[in-house]
Amino acid sequence: MPSNWTVSMNSPSKEEAKLIMDNGVNSAKRITKDILKGVASHHSFNYPPRLSKIGFYKDYYLFKWLGVSNLWRNFKTDETCYLCKLCSKICPIDSIQIVDNKPKWLKTCEQCMRCVNYCPKQAIFQKGEGSIKNKNIYYKPSFKPLKIKEQKA
Repeated sequence: MPSNWTVSMNSPSKEEAKLIMDNGVNSAKRITKDILKGVASHHSFNYPPRLSKIGFYKDYYLFKWLGVSNLWRNFKTDETCYLCKLCSKICPIDSIQIVDNKPKWLKTCEQCMRCVNYCPKQAIFQKGEGSIKNKNIYYKPSFKPLKIKEQKA
């Protein structure tokens, strides 16, 4: 999957993302065929080239136990936010509320980065990571961001 973590890294270009997704679909089809045929095989995990196995797991556990439970506190908007409220409308778990005419993230935020990547002004960022302006962003091609969730009764 192409990276959606726009706040701290630059996602691949649209062309690179399509290639990554196409390769993933082809791999999934091959693995599915193997499973249906009863072929037992081991599919290895590819560690990011910049990390060793130990470095990867260190970062993973630090993020899992320290980061994911606190990073919601760092979401901010810059002065280009014009309160379109798209971020709160597309949050899959309703973790963004509009308070005092600003988006506010709740502790239920899972850092899916949908709000960051779909913000029409690229106004959302995480404190400490800086602006995402002029970075590549990743959209899930089949996601329709303007579909408004049904109102809860």
